[in-house]
Amino acid sequence: MKRKIIKQGVGGNTIFLPVKWVRENNLGPGDDVDIIEDGNSLTISGQAHKQKTKDAKIETDNINLIRSLIASWYKTGYTEIRLRFKQVPDMQQVNRIINTFTGLEVVQQESNSLTIRSFLSTPPEEIESLIIKMFQITRLITQTINESWEKTDLNTINSAKTNLLRLRDHCLRAIRIHKYAGETSFDLHEYVTTLEKISAEYHALATNIKEHKIKRTPMLSESIGLIDEAYKTHLKKDFNSANSLWLKIGKMKRDKRLSSEKDKWAAMHLYRQVNLFRQLTSRQLNLCSQIAGQ
Repeated sequence: MKRKIIKQGVGGNTIFLPVKWVRENNLGPGDDVDIIEDGNSLTISGQAHKQKTKDAKIETDNINLIRSLIASWYKTGYTEIRLRFKQVPDMQQVNRIINTFTGLEVVQQESNSLTIRSFLSTPPEEIESLIIKMFQITRLITQTINESWEKTDLNTINSAKTNLLRLRDHCLRAIRIHKYAGETSFDLHEYVTTLEKISAEYHALATNIKEHKIKRTPMLSESIGLIDEAYKTHLKKDFNSANSLWLKIGKMKRDKRLSSEKDKWAAMHLYRQVNLFRQLTSRQLNLCSQIAGQ
């Protein structure tokens, strides 16, 4: 195998590593490799990550439960997962849910088993970009609801929900693998998880607006708008901004309009949204405290 040497900066030289070798060694941008000089030869070895494998016996054919199991192992950082089915599910559906994970591919399929492998390599500096994308897609959902209300296109909302699940799992996997954020990694894990729950709540609201004719109210509009404020607070990473939003949501929890809402569907969504944002801003406060203390 031959590779051309490419000039890089002043005195630097670069060669491309074979894609297959990089994947087999579970390497990616930012990872280290060992280089041994021997006369006019160089030996490159990929020892950056020990690959984790999982051999699992699946005793259900419930496709949603199967996705939850795969998601759990994917987020934990397993590189290869072999699924052995006691009750063989619809393999087309299984392949469809595998496609909802970033970098996960089927490498072997038999009559009652499936082996999937992650070719995903996410540098730690990309984790922040993934979280920002989650905020942006969630804001897209709320903007769609605000603009159309009972005429909201649920296909757009459903597509956004699928993308958010993909981003959540991708982000949590990267946090776990890189032990990202150190002592606050648990807070960051819960922060990302809660953000996805908020998007799922907005998805449920859009569905119920159409099915149960929920009317727009000032407080419901205010609750929907909380995602914009949380996004601004996230970008600022400022303790005072996070604290102000946390106090505002605390007032919303005590607002008499919340307890006196007559539409049971609107009341349910208000309670869910306010409580989820209370959880999100609590994590924001912890994360901002850590940044302020550095």
